[in-house]
Amino acid sequence: MEIKVKPKKIFKTKLFQDETKNYFNKVFINLFKKYRLKPAKGGKSFEEKVKSGEIEAKDLPDMSYPMHILNGIIPSLKVLENRWLNKGLIDEDYDDNDIKMLLKCLLIAFTFHDINKLHNEIDLKSSIEKYFEDDLKNLKIELSEEEKDIVKYLILATEERTRYVIPDEKLPTRRGLNRLIKDDLIEIIHLADSISIPIENYTEIAKIWKKLKEYVDVNVFYFDDIPYEVLSRFIVERLRENVDCYVISPRGFIYEGNLEIDENYLIKSFEEFLYRNTEKMVKIDRQKAQLDIFRFIEISEDRILRLIDSLDDSIFYKDISKKDEEARDVFTKKIEDFSEEEFRKFKLLKLLLQLTPTETNEKSIKKLKSKFEEKYFKIDKYFDLDKDFVDRVKNADTGLKNYLKLYIATKKGLNEKEILSDLITLLKTNYSGSERVNLKEIINELLGYAHLNGKKIKEIKFEDIGSKKNICSLCGRESSIIATENLCFGFKPRGFTNRTVVSLSNTKKNICQLCLTEVTFRKLIFGKKENVQAVYIDAYDYFIPIMDENLTKYIESVSENIGLWDKDAKAFIKAIYGFNVKVEEELFPFLMTFVDISKQIDFIRFYRKILDFVYETGFKFYLTYPFNPDKVKKETIIFDYTIKSFKKLGWDKVRLDEIEKIRNEFELLWKLGYALKGGSKSDNIIVSLFNDYADNPMAFYFYLFKLSYPLSFAEKYDLNIINQRIGVEKMNIIEKLADIASDIEWAKGSASSKTSMIRETLEVLKIGVKKGYKDEEIKSLMAGMLYRKYPYSSKKEKIEEFCGVLYDELFKGLWKGKLPSKKELRYWIYAFAYHYDLKSKEKRKEQKKLKDDEIKESQ
Repeated sequence: MEIKVKPKKIFKTKLFQDETKNYFNKVFINLFKKYRLKPAKGGKSFEEKVKSGEIEAKDLPDMSYPMHILNGIIPSLKVLENRWLNKGLIDEDYDDNDIKMLLKCLLIAFTFHDINKLHNEIDLKSSIEKYFEDDLKNLKIELSEEEKDIVKYLILATEERTRYVIPDEKLPTRRGLNRLIKDDLIEIIHLADSISIPIENYTEIAKIWKKLKEYVDVNVFYFDDIPYEVLSRFIVERLRENVDCYVISPRGFIYEGNLEIDENYLIKSFEEFLYRNTEKMVKIDRQKAQLDIFRFIEISEDRILRLIDSLDDSIFYKDISKKDEEARDVFTKKIEDFSEEEFRKFKLLKLLLQLTPTETNEKSIKKLKSKFEEKYFKIDKYFDLDKDFVDRVKNADTGLKNYLKLYIATKKGLNEKEILSDLITLLKTNYSGSERVNLKEIINELLGYAHLNGKKIKEIKFEDIGSKKNICSLCGRESSIIATENLCFGFKPRGFTNRTVVSLSNTKKNICQLCLTEVTFRKLIFGKKENVQAVYIDAYDYFIPIMDENLTKYIESVSENIGLWDKDAKAFIKAIYGFNVKVEEELFPFLMTFVDISKQIDFIRFYRKILDFVYETGFKFYLTYPFNPDKVKKETIIFDYTIKSFKKLGWDKVRLDEIEKIRNEFELLWKLGYALKGGSKSDNIIVSLFNDYADNPMAFYFYLFKLSYPLSFAEKYDLNIINQRIGVEKMNIIEKLADIASDIEWAKGSASSKTSMIRETLEVLKIGVKKGYKDEEIKSLMAGMLYRKYPYSSKKEKIEEFCGVLYDELFKGLWKGKLPSKKELRYWIYAFAYHYDLKSKEKRKEQKKLKDDEIKESQ
């Protein structure tokens, strides 16, 4: 499933619209592709410098360079546009070449305002001198000399210490352009830099608001730390539909104008969302009809008729009987022959007959059902049914018998209005009292977590803590709604579990109406799948509402090419959150979805897709347990739930500047695993490879030697990334031993011949250690074995050197005088074998080259 992005018109004037569109289509897209993994803030390298004390600073959340540009420039340009409109410099259709040039220079200047960070330099001025011209060419930017001077002036003006490096004389003076540059553009570029800051929680969007408020009359709406992620995002989305947003985040937005918080509109929006997901809120089978949608929405004739019209007709009679084919065929034909009026009555009667009672109101429902059974469902007529057939079905199972009752009741020609009236009575009784969810109360309580311009909109009213019998299993407040399996999910006999979605046992658990609403919305997103995890993907923790043309197409194509979501994940599209999301084809830019990765191989495959997606976009990715809320992410990739091997490798938390390296490492393992798998349908070899590699990275070489031609595979890739994971100290010893061994004898063809030298020497070492021999005795014993194997006096010195390194540096040094496990020894042997083979190959080439050179000289 591909991600679709909806563009948003941001600016009021044609000048700003055209220049920004041109910038994003021609400049920013190239910047995005080239520097999407370059941190402007945060990153692993920065984190390590902070930890080591090399720099005195705070370790900030990751922010890519393109996002830093995007998040700063758009709100600042909106400020500049308003300023120039108020000054009368521009109007909605104004198109002036000089003003257009200044706007272009401002955009390019902010693009390069941290040019030193793009090239890992400290000094801004020297970075401009060294890289500016080349960077213009790389991003395909064409500037006149005058424009270059303005851009350089603005870049250096971003920092106080370099503000006056370029003299004012280089600025154009015609029409007072120099004053506009000094009075307006410098201020705007400072604003852009100051508001594009990493935030550490969603409430810090208020910091950005305070900075913007110094320049423009804007307001901020946001939710404080709130556990109800889906409901809060839903409200944010609905509230920002009709305001002019400067900044948006999953939990709030900064906007210009008046915000109307219309609770009736929010209630209607909630109900419409539920209606769009009717089929997931309603379960109708042969014996039961669960209509939990009516917990939330008003029960009326119109709502009931709308419900039955929205459901697929087949849901009312698709499962008549699996065993009794005759009865199934008879009833199917009879029902399909109903007139439109009869079929509507049939559907209403089915709901009336089979409505599933709530736990709280079960007794009242049974009384009403008994009354309606007598009124509607007596089998006292046959109509066009055969008497023997009726007698047989009367004694059949409840489900089949229900269809007999429904058919006869439908043919009786009962009054539809009366049926509807009785169904309304039944539904209102079933979903009354504590079983009824009051959406007005829900919205009021959610708004208790919300802030407007830094002040709480409403006070949160904390309910009493429930007793053991009536406590909400999620939040602990008093509640009497029984959490049934088909109503919600995530419950165990001992209470709620956030770790996995599990089936409900016979033990009754309660849930309050607010938690039930959140769980219901999440259930609509997750569907009926078990073992799912929640996924949050953000372009950034806050974002500017502009994604247009080339950038839009790029993001969409990346998602489509990777195939990020399978068909089951389409359930999420009804709950995607972004700027004015109306239909499933539109997404911008905060996404919540789910994934089922309960099997290790599924997890590994999914992780590969995520690495590819993040590598191509730099977007942030957070996977967590099914009911956890989103959070501001310090790292670019965070997995709260992960397999053990990935946690050992440190792949559960990945900084922006680590993405490429980890992706390369992962791909190397993945390709080796698939080469080993060959035509096998089993994925066990891939899972084993990742698990063993996490325990000991030298396992890579053990698996490599399972291939028929390990060197041929390895030559295609850079194995330094594996060797770095193994560690410098270990690799130095392996390479040293391999170099000495290749001087004793070049490696031969078979795997056993490449391992024999170190394998047999280690066997002698084991014997010597076991018998308690002294150091020199053991080394002599090892050397003696190798003398017999390679009986050449010219090799004696190298054999002794080999045994000395193996014993002194490896056994006594790295191993601390203790032999590793059999499994680890095996990894050491094959790591040596690979490098021994590699060194031998290199020396063969050297010798051949020498011989060829000698032949040439002799000729």
